[in-house]
Amino acid sequence: MIRKDAAGRITTYAYDMTDQLAEAIGPDDIRLTLLRDRFGRLRSETVDGSTLTYTYDEMGRRTGRTTPTGATTTWSYDAAGRRTGMVASGRSIDITYDPAGRELTRRIGETVTREQTTMSIDLPNPVTLTWDHRGLHPVAQTERITAADAPQEEIDYRFFSIVTDLIGTPTELVDEHGDLAWRTRSTLWGTTSWSANSATYTPLRFPGQYYDPETGLHYNYFRHYDPETARYLTPDPLGLAPAPNAAAYVHNPQTWADPFGLAPVGTCT
Repeated sequence: MIRKDAAGRITTYAYDMTDQLAEAIGPDDIRLTLLRDRFGRLRSETVDGSTLTYTYDEMGRRTGRTTPTGATTTWSYDAAGRRTGMVASGRSIDITYDPAGRELTRRIGETVTREQTTMSIDLPNPVTLTWDHRGLHPVAQTERITAADAPQEEIDYRFFSIVTDLIGTPTELVDEHGDLAWRTRSTLWGTTSWSANSATYTPLRFPGQYYDPETGLHYNYFRHYDPETARYLTPDPLGLAPAPNAAAYVHNPQTWADPFGLAPVGTCT
């Protein structure tokens, strides 16, 4: 298939026998090559000679990634297929779950977290985020800023309205005065970017997904989603019943979502 961009330049795409993207050539002759195994799992991604490789276990779960520089990331899982650990550049993350399968604690080195609280070297104080939803669509975000040495002591409180796309992915946050506080740009499969000067931020992504800054993955309740490859790290717990490719995301992310990492749901009519 051949397409032209806005400047009239030709961009070429090639697909394999299973109709998955195998090669893309950009307007500046930048070449992307994707190699998959017989199960449709991405094994390598090469951009202009630099290759990123992936490994999987016998259950089809992604267990490793090696960058062109040789840096490695490894993942481990429990008997239920839930991701319980990650090691990257010598830094380890250990995760535990409650009986319902929800993430309970996360240990990063010697630090254990038990709630969705955002902490950053760029933030002088911890920020706890909560959301209001209408169906799959988040409609509001509340920030509770607390003292660094006294988490129960509230310093500030902020409210933002959430603007979403058709399926419910946040695209903008608007403050109480009607001013734009945050805007994101996103690829088709969910990789996002935003201005470093934004007044706020939200980790919400596709419906049911929560961005994990430690791993770059999206926590999707029963599984973890990688927007760079448009694949889950583990096969669908329901097998092939929901979709023919147990590791793939929905077939059209502009009108479909997978809020629990189990089965596609049509969000637009």
